[in-house]
Amino acid sequence: MRTEILAAKGLLAEQRRKTIDLDIEAKGLITHIRSVLSPYEEDVTVLRVEEAASSVRRLLEIVGQMKEIKGKIAKLEADLGREA
Repeated sequence: MRTEILAAKGLLAEQRRKTIDLDIEAKGLITHIRSVLSPYEEDVTVLRVEEAASSVRRLLEIVGQMKEIKGKIAKLEADLGREA
């Protein structure tokens, strides 16, 4: 039983680390999207819309992954709470 608890704690730490890494990437993408879609540009035809769209697609992937990981974290925390 002790081995299972340690394995769950290790998995929990790994999932938390993934969330942090994905959050950093997401924040970078948000900054990038804002820079290529400047609301102050008067000529919208010069905006790098395709580049922004690509970044938004990646951001959507990250958000989906983070939601999935947060669900796993909640389950692990609940399971470990019962074992503590």
